Amino acid sequence: YQEIIDGLGRSLSLVTAPDPAHHRWLRSEALQLGHRNHPSIPTTYHYWTTQRDRGPGYLRRWVSGETVAAHFERLGPADVPYVLQVLRGACSTLAYLHDTAGIFHGALTADSIWVSATGRLWMLEWQWAIPRDERLAGLSPNLDGEPVPPEWRDSGWQPSMASDQWQLAALCFTILTGEAPPEDDVPPVKWLRPETPDSVAVAIDRALLADPDERFPSAAAML
Repeated sequence: YQEIIDGLGRSLSLVTAPDPAHHRWLRSEALQLGHRNHPSIPTTYHYWTTQRDRGPGYLRRWVSGETVAAHFERLGPADVPYVLQVLRGACSTLAYLHDTAGIFHGALTADSIWVSATGRLWMLEWQWAIPRDERLAGLSPNLDGEPVPPEWRDSGWQPSMASDQWQLAALCFTILTGEAPPEDDVPPVKWLRPETPDSVAVAIDRALLADPDERFPSAAAML
């Protein structure tokens, strides 16, 4: 039995629902996850409405590993191979979400990416626990203390393909250099970590540009 609290403060179980009123949210998350075919997205095994004495629920993969944030707190700035692993895995997932599902992540942080002991990468998305037709206007993820794309400073949270790129690049910049990118005049990665391969540095630097139109045309292009 594992319990999570969704964006509206509701208690949701990932395995069984002690409160029958939760079954619609469980079913929504199960169906959304069950139709994801990307290897970096945890998927549903089975959903049921009733099973013996249990209410609605579903079985789900258990993510065994640590978040990128925990890795950073434990070991400090990451080496280039680790950053490259995160960059490739997360960027591949974004390309899948953008091009196949037509949705944005919008809350890509060091806490939303898990890496297993074998190097398997998992990406979690805050919206999956909430049925799309029930999301309240103005509902957004909690990004307190996280660097935000320049275009959000005036408008607030407005996820897009370009902002997903920026958040991923900011994450890689942070775990590579040990500090979040400054609000203005972000220095080239190679100034801080000269051993970074040119292709990786160019990808991060371009995705961190202040003008969204100057970033990559897509996550696939960034990858």
